[in-house]
Amino acid sequence: MGIEMKNKQGQITLFIIIAIIIVAGIIVLFLVLPSGPSGNASQVSNQLLDKCVGDALRDSIEKILMNGGFAEPNGILYKDEEYTYLCYQENYFLPCVNQYPDLIGSIEDEIKADIEDDVARCLIELDNEFRNQGWEVASSGGDFEVEVMPENVFVDIDRNVQLRKGGESQEFDGFEVQRKSDLGDLTLVAINIIEDESQTCNFDYNSYMILNPEYDIKSITYRDSEIYKIKNRQSQDEFRFAVRGCVIL
Repeated sequence: MGIEMKNKQGQITLFIIIAIIIVAGIIVLFLVLPSGPSGNASQVSNQLLDKCVGDALRDSIEKILMNGGFAEPNGILYKDEEYTYLCYQENYFLPCVNQYPDLIGSIEDEIKADIEDDVARCLIELDNEFRNQGWEVASSGGDFEVEVMPENVFVDIDRNVQLRKGGESQEFDGFEVQRKSDLGDLTLVAINIIEDESQTCNFDYNSYMILNPEYDIKSITYRDSEIYKIKNRQSQDEFRFAVRGCVIL
């Protein structure tokens, strides 16, 4: 009988120890891990905007590369494709005139105009997604800037979002979306070409490629214009545009 009582007491003691361990583990989890709703809100904003704004940015970059820095080309038609004049002279004998002295800035403005409606739509979708998750949403702002860097393009969105759910709150003061692209790097090469064409009526692309083997540059003479295609050999990104200057009768 005594042995049986001791066994029962031992079992009770073991159950109490296990229960204490379980409760302690739950307490540690609550202290260490971030609360579910806050972490989820941050994850939702990052994933939704990266997908929604990021896709629009990617599509815009592709158009900009194809059309010499613009969403829509405006220049010369060659083999059913139009090429934008970045350096142009309508008169004969004279060198071309740089049409866009701040080409990087012009491209940033062009991308911004091209994706403006998409960014506004994405921000509305984000607010609606928060509401679907039970948050009270108060948002303001929505202006954004585009920054073209040598290997990336950034979209910085000035948007304040305040979330409340029960006794919990969270606030976002802005969002950033980026896409990897050699647009900025290739644009700098295009600027070098335009400078030489506007000053000497020529660009020695073969010598340039020897010094900079990461680029593949093609120059095509068509009618009274020169068409340039600059490709990054590794990424295969290609920037295309046209030049007209020093035309001889």
